[in-house]
Amino acid sequence: MGQPNWNLRGASTNEYIVNPRITKDIYYQSEFGTIFGRLNGGREVKVTEIERGGSKLQINAGGNDSPVWEQDFQDATGEARFTFQEPLTGQETYGTHDVAPGDFTGYKHEVIYAVQSDSPVYPIVDMESQMRQTEIIPVSDVIPRKKREMTLWREKVLELNAFRAITDGASRGLLDTTHGGLGITLAGASAGQTRANYNCFVCKSANTSLVTPSFTRSTHQGNLGTAIDGSNSSVSTNGFSWEVHKLMSYFVSALKFKPLVVGNTQYRAGCIIDPRLISRLVKISGSLSNLYMYATPRDIKNPAIDGMQTIELDNILYIPSMYCEYFRPTAVAATSVTHLGANVDPFSSAFSNSSNMCWGWYFGGGALLRGRRKKVWFTVSGEGASDAGHKKGTTFCMHYYDGWKRTDWTTKDGRSEIYNDSSLMMYAYDPGVGAAFAS
Repeated sequence: MGQPNWNLRGASTNEYIVNPRITKDIYYQSEFGTIFGRLNGGREVKVTEIERGGSKLQINAGGNDSPVWEQDFQDATGEARFTFQEPLTGQETYGTHDVAPGDFTGYKHEVIYAVQSDSPVYPIVDMESQMRQTEIIPVSDVIPRKKREMTLWREKVLELNAFRAITDGASRGLLDTTHGGLGITLAGASAGQTRANYNCFVCKSANTSLVTPSFTRSTHQGNLGTAIDGSNSSVSTNGFSWEVHKLMSYFVSALKFKPLVVGNTQYRAGCIIDPRLISRLVKISGSLSNLYMYATPRDIKNPAIDGMQTIELDNILYIPSMYCEYFRPTAVAATSVTHLGANVDPFSSAFSNSSNMCWGWYFGGGALLRGRRKKVWFTVSGEGASDAGHKKGTTFCMHYYDGWKRTDWTTKDGRSEIYNDSSLMMYAYDPGVGAAFAS
C-alpha cells in the first residue's frame, strides 16, 4: 500500500515526506476510530464561531479533535504542511516460519496557505459633509464607526471563505486567480478549479450508496452533477428525513470520522445544515417530531417548532446556518456542479439563488484547515494622511492574512489517491415552506 522506495527531497514524488518544513504530524486514524478516542477530550481551546440565525455557536479550533486545524504564520512564508501516517497493514507469521516482508509506511499530506486579503477602499467623507451628517453619526465617531463596520464586514467574509472551502475545496483567495489569489491546484484538478467534497450522498428513493468518487476532478464533478440533476423534483423521494439521517450516521462510522469537540462536548460528528432540512427532519407529520413532543418541554425551544435550534441525534450535532442557502447547488447533468461561484457576492442586493437543492455537511475533527496571521491593519489615504494633497475626503482599507481549505488527504509518492476521513456532503431536494412543505 505504501511507496516502494524513499526518494530524496525535491524529487518528483515523495518530496513532502522528508521535507523539513512539516508542521504537524497526524497519527490518529486508528485510535480515533475506536471508542477510546472519545476519552481524550479537548486539549486545546481556541474559539471559532459559526453563525446560525441571529446567534453564533462557539466551536473549538486548533487541537486534533477540533473541526478546524489552524496554523498561525509568524514567518515570511505562507505555507504549512500536515502529514498523515497511514496505518501499517499485514498479518503476523508464527513459529519457525520466515518473517513476512512489509511495505514502507505510506503517507498522505495536506498543505494550507495564508494569503494577504485586502478589503475594498471605503470612503470617509470630508469634514464639511461630516458636519452635515451629525444627526446620524457624531463627528467624533465617524472614523471609529467606519472601522467597526469594516470589522463586521471581515467577519462575514471569513464565514463565506469557510463555506467556500466546504463546498468548493478552498477559499476564494486561495483558488481565484483573477484578483491576485494564489490559484492553488486541488487534487486531480487544474490550477484554480473548484472541487466538490470527495464523499457525497444525494437523496433518492431507496438510494443507500455514496456518489461514485473519482480522483479526476472532471469525472467527479460529472458524477455528482448527474446525481443532483435527477433529484430535484420530489420531496417524498428526494427529501431529507429521519431515515436519511440514520444512513448518514452509518456513513460517519464507515468513513471513520474522528470525533470532535463542540462547546467542550465531544460528538461523533457535527453537521452544518440548511434550515429547510432541519425543518423537514422534524416536520409536523414526521415520526421524529412526535418523539420530540413527548420527550422535551412543550415550549418554543422544542426542536419540532424551532427550526434554527441545534439538535443532537445519535451523537451527531446538527447546526443550522443561514449561510447554507447562498451555496445551494446548481447542477449541469454529467458536466459539473456550481455552488456559489468565486466572484459572486451573496451580500449584494442583486444576489439570488433559486436552487431548491439543499445540503448538510457532516464533519469530524480536522475537516477544515485554516492558515492565518493574527495581525489586522488599516491604511488611510486622503485628508489627514501623508498623501493628502488637495483631497477633501479620506479612504480606509483593511488588510489581513487568511486562507481556508477542505481537508482531502492526498499522496505525493506517485499514487493518485484522496482519503477524506472527516467530511461528507449530503444533498436533498426541498422547496421550502408553503403548500409543498407538508408533502
